[in-house]
Amino acid sequence: MVQTRELNRVYKNAHPIHINTGSKLVFFSDVHRGDGSAFDDFAKNSQLYLTALNYYYKKGYTYIEVGDGDELWENRHFEVISETHPEVFELFSKFNNLNRIHMVVGNHDLEKLSSSFKNKLPKELGSMVMREGIKLLRPGKSNEILVVHGHQDDLFNDYLSGFTKFIVRYIAKPLQILFCFRNPLSPAVNSRLKNAVENRMAGWIKEKGCPIIAGHTHRPCFPVEKSVPYLNCGSCVKNNLITCIEINGNNISLIKWCIKSQENGTLYAARKNLTGEKRIDGLFDFNFP
Repeated sequence: MVQTRELNRVYKNAHPIHINTGSKLVFFSDVHRGDGSAFDDFAKNSQLYLTALNYYYKKGYTYIEVGDGDELWENRHFEVISETHPEVFELFSKFNNLNRIHMVVGNHDLEKLSSSFKNKLPKELGSMVMREGIKLLRPGKSNEILVVHGHQDDLFNDYLSGFTKFIVRYIAKPLQILFCFRNPLSPAVNSRLKNAVENRMAGWIKEKGCPIIAGHTHRPCFPVEKSVPYLNCGSCVKNNLITCIEINGNNISLIKWCIKSQENGTLYAARKNLTGEKRIDGLFDFNFP
């Protein structure tokens, strides 16, 4: 039995979203919007991310953020982040006005679940609800897909998150620029922890018979045919590269956005489908126990 008490709790209480053959959703995780300083890992990709968001807004997609959207471990004040990246939150307002945005929290922005956080949001986003998990439900089918950040039951980033937050804010951050120090307690940095998180999620999927779309490890993942249906959005903090997951009707894909140059030297944002369009039904082809 996989030890996933918190993941079970989130699954039980996850907010349902009904999807059908006309649904268009895009999932981003680990954006880590910061304060625009040298510590802001998102800043280098802010324009690439905005280009992608504008694309999905114009194409009629619903935006789902799968946790760690804002870097609230390194930064004390969310207001500084929203003031640093106003174009992002203006786009969020447009999505919100059309009821096309859902926010899942991660370990780095867990405080968004507090009742006081709503007062920190731009007034145009005051109606936006923060959640720990989402269930995608399909009509006429018993299957469902869980959308969750993935830090649940991660020792250092769930049960001991207060300690890890202290390490990030007061030790890792000051040493990041001087010595390129990275937080060793993060699965995004520590391969052993990354593998442990992914193995725990895969074990839960096998037990529950429910595919997962997650983030947390920063490692994009898409299952091959008949393998355990664990999907990971990746992150938005790699150099000139962001990844996400798209659902378009009956199909699901892993997408890469990156900076490319034309022959005349002009730079542009390129969207590439890394997996091709795969059937959502294929996620349930795995031989669950």
